[in-house]
Amino acid sequence: GCTLQQVAEASGMTKGYLSQLLNAKIKSPSAQKLEALHRFLGLEFPRRQKSVGVVFGKFYPLHTGHIYLIQRACSQVDELHIIMGY
Repeated sequence: GCTLQQVAEASGMTKGYLSQLLNAKIKSPSAQKLEALHRFLGLEFPRRQKSVGVVFGKFYPLHTGHIYLIQRACSQVDELHIIMGY
């Protein structure tokens, strides 16, 4: 295993910055910092933005039309958020 300090140094960050990043205190880290971290971890850095969709609805009672809507929306995006109201 590696220490936080080792990962930070290898990724070109301070230990404090990396700690904040890992604890979701930094909301928009730079692409360069994320790419360096990916490189250190041996992961491929994604080159394109993912598409995100949102579907709003009551969905009560849930019926086949709702399921079709969700499946169709899901096929159009990389990540789908379903917001349910009441």
